[in-house]
Amino acid sequence: MEFGHPLINEMMDILPYEKWKVVRNCLSPQLTTGKIRTMSYQMLDAINDWMGSLSAKVESNKTYKFNPKEVYTGLTIEVIARCAFATKINAFDDEKNLFAQNIKRLMIQKKEPDILWSVAATFPFLQCIPPFLPKEVMDFFGEVLTRVLRERRTSGNPKINDFVDVMNDMIEKSTTSPEFKKLGITETTAMCQAMFFLIAGFETTTFTLTMMSYYLAKSPNVQQRLLEEVDDYLHRHGGKIEHETIAELVYLNASMNETLRLHSPLIRIERVCVKKWLHGSTGLIIQPGITVQVPISAVHLDEINFEQPEEFRPERFLPENKEKLNPYAFLSFGQGPHNCIGMRFAKEEIQMAMATILKQFKFEDTHNANIKIKPGRIFLNNYEPFELDLVKRE
Repeated sequence: MEFGHPLINEMMDILPYEKWKVVRNCLSPQLTTGKIRTMSYQMLDAINDWMGSLSAKVESNKTYKFNPKEVYTGLTIEVIARCAFATKINAFDDEKNLFAQNIKRLMIQKKEPDILWSVAATFPFLQCIPPFLPKEVMDFFGEVLTRVLRERRTSGNPKINDFVDVMNDMIEKSTTSPEFKKLGITETTAMCQAMFFLIAGFETTTFTLTMMSYYLAKSPNVQQRLLEEVDDYLHRHGGKIEHETIAELVYLNASMNETLRLHSPLIRIERVCVKKWLHGSTGLIIQPGITVQVPISAVHLDEINFEQPEEFRPERFLPENKEKLNPYAFLSFGQGPHNCIGMRFAKEEIQMAMATILKQFKFEDTHNANIKIKPGRIFLNNYEPFELDLVKRE
């Protein structure tokens, strides 16, 4: 299907099944727990560099009024640049950086609803018409990717099996593998996955960190419990935050999941029916080829699935309460074979970033912040900007 640019047309989630399966199998080993451990060093370096820049802004008066979305965007751009593009850009300090500026132009959240996208959602053959992602921006990242991949191939250095090496492996197979040739998997296919990782990763993580900061500021008791957990964790591990031990922060993980339940970045998930399906009690029939859309908030805020669904209660996601939850009622990362391939990466980044912040600061709401969701969005939820205070801990 044509979506208006070669670097969009073959992103993993819009590939036909057989091609999707091969591409996903190529990328999945890169996003296992073991591989995340390797990337966690790059991730932590980016977080610590970002934290140093943020701390300098707080030091002068111990309180910093900030727009969470803007501040976290700088972090998530940096993490993606280092982990997926092998490029250090210091996006949080250099507002004129071309890489960062072009990523921000890809931000779906900033785009106002366009009637063409509503029409294209109904008539897919029109999807190449809406000016959704600027051609010049996609061309910029195409040039960056081509350069990074070429430099890695010709460097003569041993493989480090990061995302860049995986893409180069795909490119090599595109000329040697009969299966790749049969399915039409090319160098462009490999580059599309880097763009998919970029677009799907940085904005959703920014959204989650922003909403989590909001709920912690609005829930002092929850934040205090989380601060105590982080302090105990740091005491046990000599002040270090590391991949090998981050799972010990169970209340942090629960707070992240509860944030995602109340405000999932994604508006809906979609699945295409592949065989006739009959719902026994209603007689509803779904025929092959029909796209089924599941609105995430309708599931997450249904009291059948979660008691008192409007309340921020991280305790519901603690290990001792796991048996009380329907796992298929939590859809922020999708479910089944088509779930979010970057789920482990995203969770690790969110947890490490939040633990690093809470090591030094806490959130306060002195500006009566409110979440005002913007209507008319198609893919990602959007909201009006708000401000919180970042306060240095005593």
